[in-house]
Formats: sequence, structure tokens, C-alpha cells
Amino acid sequence: MGLGLLGLMACRAAAAEPAPVHSLSEILVSDPAFSELRPDSVTVTIETTIPVVCAAVYGLTTAYGALATDTDMAGGGHTRHHPVLAGLMPDTAYQLRLQGVGPDGTLYVSDNTIFHTPPAVAQAENPLGRNVALQSVGARVVAVSSNYGGGAMDSPFGGDNAIDGNPATEWSSAGDGDAAWIEIDLGRPVALSGLGLQTRTMGTTAQIGRFRVVTDSGESLGPFNIPAAGSIYTFPVDANAQRLRFEVVASSGGNTGVAEIEVFAR
Repeated sequence: MGLGLLGLMACRAAAAEPAPVHSLSEILVSDPAFSELRPDSVTVTIETTIPVVCAAVYGLTTAYGALATDTDMAGGGHTRHHPVLAGLMPDTAYQLRLQGVGPDGTLYVSDNTIFHTPPAVAQAENPLGRNVALQSVGARVVAVSSNYGGGAMDSPFGGDNAIDGNPATEWSSAGDGDAAWIEIDLGRPVALSGLGLQTRTMGTTAQIGRFRVVTDSGESLGPFNIPAAGSIYTFPVDANAQRLRFEVVASSGGNTGVAEIEVFAR
């Protein structure tokens, strides 16, 4: 009885020991980089020498208040990280701290960093016309090859994210690779003048390199090449359609998907 109690006390004492804390710089391949810096969001790109579970805390002061986790959905630790800091205000200084937990429970924490969002500016008129593939103007996603985790269209990685006008949100398939597709209904027949697509990425996977679009009349547009992630690439077209099915032709495999789709009409 006494030995059992002593054993229990020893277990509790061991469990109470805090995990070691180290500087994040010990495991960084290079300094964190800010990409897709927008008035309301930014992506932080981090590469580590060991697999860690990564998170970012940020806010107007060093009390932070907002939390962003990695966009990699494979589970567990990994070495390439892309947390998206959303809900930001234009032309504002923010405090940021990055942290990760290693396989042995070691906590790695960065120094505080300050970044500044750009001011809000009026969007320049696109020479291809106006974007009609937006939920706000009546477009909707009617079908997808799959949503990550089997979620609904309005889930965190559901199809609706492809046409919400916010590249910081993403539609992700559930590992469909080159077989991924998403179908959009514009709500009415439209004379198309252009198409746009920004691929999602998980560093070495989930990135679309080439896609095509099939209209509801069966016309095939493309294929179109996407050189890199991080930007929307646009392509002039001349077609008429109400429904458009965006199909992946070539990718780096995995949870392929898009950050944003645009369809232009004059």
C-alpha cells in the first residue's frame, strides 16, 4: 500500500516537471519570412531543422490575444510551416511570437517580432473585367472532388473558401492530388473574358502546377500553368458559361486545392 502511494507520488512529481524551453533560433533553417502581406492578413513562412508543431501568437501588444496554427493538416510535427495571421487591421503595427514543440516535448520560442500591415488601397480595375466568381455577387460552389476531413462547403477547408474573396482562406481536397476538382455556378450565363487561380501549398505538396476548366456546354479551356504559389495568376479567355469545373491537370500531390478562384466578365 505504502509502495503504491510512493509510486503514485513519484509519477505526479515527474509529470509536474516543466518541459525545457529553448530559443526557436536553435532549429531555424533561416529567418521567418512574411509573404502575401495584405491589409488584413499575412502568411509567415518558417522552416525548421526538426519536426515541430508550430503556432503563432500575435496582437497589438505583447499580451498578444490571437493565435494562428500551421496550415499543414497532415497532423503531427513537420519542418515547413505556413501559419496565416488573419483578422488584421490596415496600416497597423503588430507584435508576433512564434513557438514550436519538438518530438521530445522541448518548447522552442522566438523573440518578439514587430511587423506592419500595408494601408488599405482601392483595388485597381482589372483589365479582364469584373470578378463574378464571388459569393457576395451570387456565385456558389456546387460540387468538389472532396473537402478535407469530409467537411461541408462552409467548413474551415471547404469549397466556399475558393470564392470568398480572401486568399488567406483555402479550399483543400482530402488528398485528391491530380484528381482534385471544384465546380462553380455563377448564378447566370456569363460572357467570360478571363480566369484566375491561386493555388494553395504545403511547401512540398498540395500545389497545383497546371489546371483546365470545363464549361457546362462541354468546352475545355486551357490547360493553364501556375508557376508558383502566393499569387493569383490570370488568363484571358473567350467563352460563355454559367457553370465552370476547375480540374487539376498536374500538381505536387496530396491535399491539393486553391486559395482563390476568379472568373472575369466584361
